[in-house]
Amino acid sequence: MDVWAKLGEPAPPLVRLFDPLPRMRLEQGRTALLVVDMEYGSVTEGEGLIAMAEEQGISMAYYVSRLREITLNIRRLQEGFRAAGLEVVHTKGRGTKGGHCLGGVRVRPLRSDQAPRRRGIIAELAPREREVVIEKDTPGPFGVTNIDHALRVLGVDILVATGVVTDQCVEATVRGAFDFGYQVILVEDACATVSPELHDASLRVLADWFCRVWTTSEVLEGLRQLQEGQ
Repeated sequence: MDVWAKLGEPAPPLVRLFDPLPRMRLEQGRTALLVVDMEYGSVTEGEGLIAMAEEQGISMAYYVSRLREITLNIRRLQEGFRAAGLEVVHTKGRGTKGGHCLGGVRVRPLRSDQAPRRRGIIAELAPREREVVIEKDTPGPFGVTNIDHALRVLGVDILVATGVVTDQCVEATVRGAFDFGYQVILVEDACATVSPELHDASLRVLADWFCRVWTTSEVLEGLRQLQEGQ
C-alpha cells in the first residue's frame, strides 16, 4: 500500500534521502506470519489490559472496535499461510506482570492487577501443533529470546508482522527484526493500538524505513500469486 497516501502526507526526508527498501514479496520457505501478543489479557473485553484501563477512566472503545477487525484479518492470514505451507509464529508475554528491570530499577509494573485475566493466546488465533511460540518479558523479542535462532532454523528471513499494540510491542518487534536483518512487512489493518493517532504515528516512523506496509488483502494476493507460481 502507499502508506503516505493513506496518511495524506509526503514521505519524510530520510525515507526520500536513502536508497529504498526492497519491494519485498512472499517467498516459499523464507516467509513467516508473525502474530504479536494476541493474548486474552491484552485483547479481551472485561479482562486484563482493557478492564484495567477502563477502571482508570481510559476509553478503550476505539481499541475494542479495532480488535474485532484485526482478529478477523489475522485469522484470514493464518489460514492463508497454513494453506500455502508457510510458517506461522506467535509471541506472548511470559505472564510475569511485575514490570521491567531498567538499569537495576523496576519500571512499568501494572498499576492494578485485580482485573481477571486468562493466560495464553486467544482461541480464535491459537497456535497449531509445531508452530513456534516465543515467550518474552520485553516489548520486542529480538536480542532477548531465541526467536532469531528459531526463525533461522526454519529458513525464515521475511516476516509478515501483525498483532498488538502497534506503537509498543509490534513496533519494537519490527525494529528488532530489521536490526537482525529480516525483511519485514507490517500489515496495517492487522495491528491495533488504543488510538488512531498512535497507530498512524507508528506507520510514520516505520514505513519504508524499517518495513514495508501492506494491507491484509495485499498479503492474501501475494499468497495467491505464490501458490500459482507467479
